[in-house]
Amino acid sequence: MTDQLQAERLAAELVWAKEQEEKAREERIAIESALIECLGQKDEGSKTHTVGQWAVTITAKINRSMDWKQWDQVSLKVPQNIWPVKVKPELDLKGLRWLKENEPEIYGMVSSCVTSKPAKTAVSVKLKES
Repeated sequence: MTDQLQAERLAAELVWAKEQEEKAREERIAIESALIECLGQKDEGSKTHTVGQWAVTITAKINRSMDWKQWDQVSLKVPQNIWPVKVKPELDLKGLRWLKENEPEIYGMVSSCVTSKPAKTAVSVKLKES
């Protein structure tokens, strides 16, 4: 089998596998919803239910975000030692790439602090338009 034919077969298999994965995900979500309907849920937190031979844990979560402009005003009235805020340093990839291109000497120093490793390579397959 030529590489081209093998690649075409593999592309079709990948599309089929992704479709099966999506169907399985949708089925899983429907079953989870049915379990929640049967057993109920807390407003926030988890509860474990014994259901025959199964231990079913239902965890309800609440996503929260901060209005930072509003916080700037409110924070002045809240003692800093009880602020519900963390400051987390984060690598600025755009800035790092800029240093590499524009300030190689500084990049050399900074890069000694950065660990780089390859991530998973992505593959996308779509039917081409005729």
